[in-house]
Amino acid sequence: MTRIKRIKEMHEIVKNLNNENYYYNDWITVFPDEPDETDFEFAAFDEDSYNELLETFVKIIIKAIKEGVIKNEKI
Repeated sequence: MTRIKRIKEMHEIVKNLNNENYYYNDWITVFPDEPDETDFEFAAFDEDSYNELLETFVKIIIKAIKEGVIKNEKI
């Protein structure tokens, strides 16, 4: 999987979690709301941005599991 595809999938997952706080309070602090292809490309090829997105995504997923938004058996 390419980095761009991975970022697009992470973006869609966070956007579609049944709790908009993850998106508005966490995700868009490190990635633009309504990103275009250039945003995805920059994040994929800038090592610091990419690592920050991965770390934020993992934190969101862990928080969603702890809060029961994502059930452990679905992972």
